[in-house]
Amino acid sequence: MSGASCRRAQSHTLEVVTASVADPADVESIDAIMSAAYDVISGPAGEPREWDRMRSLFIPEARLIPVARDSLGNVVHNVLGVEEFVADATPYFEQNSF
Repeated sequence: MSGASCRRAQSHTLEVVTASVADPADVESIDAIMSAAYDVISGPAGEPREWDRMRSLFIPEARLIPVARDSLGNVVHNVLGVEEFVADATPYFEQNSF
């Protein structure tokens, strides 16, 4: 299922954003949302992820901020929208399990 919401793009034109409707059990609490998000990204390498379920957990303007260490051991972060996260994570999960 999907729903649509409207938001103003920076150019002041109206942009229609289609969002998946969340399973009520996935969003009944913060713990449920976290569990659902980890359920989506977890799995063996090459297993397709349920990205529509992931999208349903966030508002269109949400930001995900993965944190990692670079080659020098410094903590680094990357600020991503949900669609950017999906685009970055899809090829990673094709080659790596989580």
